[in-house]
Amino acid sequence: MEFQRYSKDHQEALIRLHRSALVGISHGYSQEKEESDIRSIDSEYIMNGGEFLIGFMEGQLVAMGGFRIIGDGVAELKRMRIAPELQGQGIGSALLDRLEELAREKKLRKLVLDTAASRQKTLSFYRRHGYVLLGKGMYGTQATVCFEKVLEELPNHSAIEDRAKMVTISDASTKDADAILVLQKLAYQSEAKLYNDWSLPPLTQSIESLLEEFTKSIVLKATLGDRLIGSVRAMQNGGKCTVGRLIVHPELQGQGIGSKLLRSIEERFKGVSKFELFTGSRSEANIRLYQRHGYTIVRTQPLSQTVSITFLEKRTKDFL
Repeated sequence: MEFQRYSKDHQEALIRLHRSALVGISHGYSQEKEESDIRSIDSEYIMNGGEFLIGFMEGQLVAMGGFRIIGDGVAELKRMRIAPELQGQGIGSALLDRLEELAREKKLRKLVLDTAASRQKTLSFYRRHGYVLLGKGMYGTQATVCFEKVLEELPNHSAIEDRAKMVTISDASTKDADAILVLQKLAYQSEAKLYNDWSLPPLTQSIESLLEEFTKSIVLKATLGDRLIGSVRAMQNGGKCTVGRLIVHPELQGQGIGSKLLRSIEERFKGVSKFELFTGSRSEANIRLYQRHGYTIVRTQPLSQTVSITFLEKRTKDFL
């Protein structure tokens, strides 16, 4: 999902989304007072040095959220709302990631927020994203919980971009299979530790099985000079393209190489109506990567007693 800055054209849609997310919750204030900042976003957020984003799905406004400056290097996160029928699909995580990214770009050091103490799923959401308990309070008649998150410094994006530009993406051949399998088993070590499960399919795959995939899939490789540092594969079934085994050498992760591989494999399947992929349900960094590229969570299912996998999909613009 792509997010854009708020504009006045969408104010009434914002009000409707805000109200739909608060069904059954009353703060004891009048509707006019409760919605005053939403009706004054330019002055309350944008002109204050903050930001306010909105997100759309199939032409409908389904996500909103922003932050406003409240002190030196500190901003308050406000009005995080996701359409009720779309909650739990990763949209909130993608929106929060983007807001945090914008906050860092504005040299903010900390984000704070409060939310209703009764909303256990919301509390768990912020804890998963690194927010820590700051205290408790009241908003009108509602007990609230206050959180804060210290924002780490931005990485050196120019250096990352320079490294990504040096990487070449090309078709892999069966001659690359041995190197790809070695890299795959190295890249999935962190997943095995995360789940305490060393029997994950990427770690037990045989060279014969991988060679069989070459006959059914397009396999790409990422190289830095003569060194193979990443790979991805995908196959088409009707109008759907299934993407799998997106791997980058552990020493080079977080430098834009995975994104470059993902964009490259999508370019090879321009005629499909959607892309689908999966990753471990606890693999939050992977899920955030895919969400940044427009994928949304569609379902989660168990793989074993210890591992569940999350499926994500991305519908192509040509078929929206």
